Amino acid sequence: AVVSTQSTGVEYYTNIEKVLVGETLENDRPLLEEKVLDQLEEDGATRVLFHWDCSRVIERLLVGCDNTTLQRLSTLILPDVVEIACHSFASHVLELIVKKLARHVHTTGKSSSNEFVKVTDELIRKLCVKVSDLSRNTHGSYLLRVTLQALVGIRLEDNKKSRKRWDIGGEE
Repeated sequence: AVVSTQSTGVEYYTNIEKVLVGETLENDRPLLEEKVLDQLEEDGATRVLFHWDCSRVIERLLVGCDNTTLQRLSTLILPDVVEIACHSFASHVLELIVKKLARHVHTTGKSSSNEFVKVTDELIRKLCVKVSDLSRNTHGSYLLRVTLQALVGIRLEDNKKSRKRWDIGGEE
């Protein structure tokens, strides 16, 4: 499950997708997630998520990711969360992050690490501060609705209007 870090741009992320789809990664998965996040940080998370192919790959990665990866990715996108929420491709990644963060907090409650709760709180706060901007954008208003539903504990998988770009299996 080794992907060369010499691949650049879209090619790197499409190679990651091949690894995610084609192999079982049980023991190698945390290392793969760490390497992808290192590359994402180097490339600029927002820029990468604005690309259709790349955002799709990050979504795939998120489906089976551990909490460390979820927390780190959430931290990487925090500075540009409103722009990401309003973008046609990047908003899909943010939607999955919001659902997973909310599910984790609802499941673990106060037993969540302080850093995990802090990242979740910061992400939600940044979205709430820009409610006006988000509500005027198609993707932003949808994400705002998903965020509010996730926070109150509505099972979003059961929502028939939940959007999905492709069947990636597993959880949403």
